[in-house]
Amino acid sequence: MKKKLLFALLFFGLVAGAFAQTNWISLEIKGPGAGLRYEYVFTPRFTIGAYFSYTFVTIPINDYQMNSIEFGATARLYPFARRFFIDLSLGNNKFGYEEEIYVGSGWGWEYRDWEYREGSGMCIAPGFGWTIDVGKAGGFFLSPGAKFPITTGSRPNITIAPYLGLGVAF
Repeated sequence: MKKKLLFALLFFGLVAGAFAQTNWISLEIKGPGAGLRYEYVFTPRFTIGAYFSYTFVTIPINDYQMNSIEFGATARLYPFARRFFIDLSLGNNKFGYEEEIYVGSGWGWEYRDWEYREGSGMCIAPGFGWTIDVGKAGGFFLSPGAKFPITTGSRPNITIAPYLGLGVAF
């Protein structure tokens, strides 16, 4: 009887250990903005998940972008099964920008003004970063990184999005 009980406890301990901390959730601080990310750990080298973020001011590469709302699916590859990861996100990006418009001309002058407009489209965002355990492994973690959202659609756009994730595994 004792052997069966010991075997059962050992078996359930191994099963629970195999599925422990397979869920990660983090709050990402992106300059003047924030986001939420959920990840499911398939293996020590691969996770999938979802994200949502709102950024007040972005770092544009090809155009002036004022704000951004992004959401979608994400996959992360940890090539060394350690801290460093390569990230790929697919989703949607809605953003605002200001565009210079022609107002009119007269007396040899041309009048221009700035107008607020919105753009949106499918977004693919490659990136990289690190997941650093703080304290006990599998508990609280930090995740600094950067991604590079490339938006296609009504107004093609490329930005740089550095972030700091504060998360917990459960």
